[in-house]
Amino acid sequence: MISKNFKNYHLEGTLKQFEEIFSQKGYKILKKQKMTEKNFPEIVVFTLSKDQKLFRTSFVLDKNGITITVVGIKEKNLKKEITDLLELLQ
Repeated sequence: MISKNFKNYHLEGTLKQFEEIFSQKGYKILKKQKMTEKNFPEIVVFTLSKDQKLFRTSFVLDKNGITITVVGIKEKNLKKEITDLLELLQ
């Protein structure tokens, strides 16, 4: 699991940037869905794939900013690549 916090409250801009960066690097966005939960103003979950490997990325906006969590990655190389790409969002 990868988790990254940003002191950023512009979720739509961050989502757009995420989609652009990951698409350019060969990731396919299979599904994007908005979710609601009682304690969080907004949650967006992406299902992505690369090289036939699936994983999920969630964006949670709350009073502390945006938290991005990536789950479902088992390969170290892919995990490193995704961590590096998330650094580009800052």
